[in-house]
Order: sequence, then structure tokens, then C-alpha cells
Amino acid sequence: MIKDITLKSKILLALIGLSVLPMIFSLMIVSSRTGALIDDNLNIRLEESYRLTQVSIEDSRRETYNYIRILARDMDLINSIRFAPSEDEIFELGSALEDAIHVFSLDLAQIVSMDGRVLRRLTSEKLQGAPVTSTRNISLFQLAQDEGSVSGVETVENTLTISAIAPIRFQGTTIAYLFGSVLLDQEYASRIRSLSGAEISFYLRDKNGL
Repeated sequence: MIKDITLKSKILLALIGLSVLPMIFSLMIVSSRTGALIDDNLNIRLEESYRLTQVSIEDSRRETYNYIRILARDMDLINSIRFAPSEDEIFELGSALEDAIHVFSLDLAQIVSMDGRVLRRLTSEKLQGAPVTSTRNISLFQLAQDEGSVSGVETVENTLTISAIAPIRFQGTTIAYLFGSVLLDQEYASRIRSLSGAEISFYLRDKNGL
């Protein structure tokens, strides 16, 4: 009788093994495939968010570049610099800087001397009260001195920005530079987030690369 029970137990275990093990293997395969699909979907989402961020930044760079080039040709702006008694006594700049802030939605617009000193500037509310610093050591300004109108992502006032610089010329001679910037801040990230649904943030590395 004990032999019969043992035999029955073996048969029962065998039947359980035949029915349960395939199910376990099936669940493992399904789980593996589900995990792979989730990973693929996440990768696609990340790539799409990255692409959208790149496109948005490139569009802003192009727009800022075009705005600054247009404003740098404003005759009132040119004459106010040309006929000023000195660089430190520039006349009223008219609406050029105001247009940069209020019409073209820049966060910073400034007139910069040939050696990088900020002669005049106007900011959005986000930068009001921020200290005025020289642009002399900003790589984009150095590039503009060699190549003329330039644009790109640049650190300005310890903030990551999309910036553009254009020479202000009179009869072909550069007399100053017009420098404009859009902040890459949480407000900008929110605009991208509203389009993509992805959480986007911009971080500025410190001198140690952190």
C-alpha cells in the first residue's frame, strides 16, 4: 500500500510538473517580452523628448539670431551710438532694446563695446536686479569679434541661455555689438513639457564639471 501511495505521489508530482512548469516558462517568456517592450517604449519616448528639445532649442536659436541681426541695423540705434559724446554717454537708444524684450520676447538685450563692456542693457523681469558683468570672456562674444553675427547656447549671468550677437555697423565699420539672450530656465522647460509631456530640466555645470 505504501508502494501504491508512493507511486501515486510520483504520478501526481509528474502531472503537476507537466502542467505547472510550462506555465512558469510561459510567464517568464511573457514577462521578458513585456519588459523588453517597456524598455523599447521608454527608449522611444526618451529619444522623442530629446529630439523635440533639440528642435525647440534650434528654433529659438534661429529666431534669436534673426531678431538680433534685424535690430542691429536699426538706424536710431546706430546713430545713438555713433553720435554719442563717448561710449559711456550713449544717447537714448529708441525702441530697439524695448522691441527686443517686449516684441521679440528676449530676456536680455544689451549694447556691448568693442572690448566687451556692457554700455546699455534692458532685461525681462526675470533678470531685473542681476549684476551687470562684462561679456569679454564669453566665448560667443570672442567668436563674434572674428566672424561677425553668431549664435548658440551660452552661459550668461551664470545662467544657461540661447544667445546671439550681431555687430552694429556704420558704413561697414563695426562700432559696437548687440547681444540678446533667451534663458533656458524652468519656464522654457515648461513650454517643451507642454508639447511632449516629458519632464525637462536644464542644469548648468559648475567649474568642477558637476
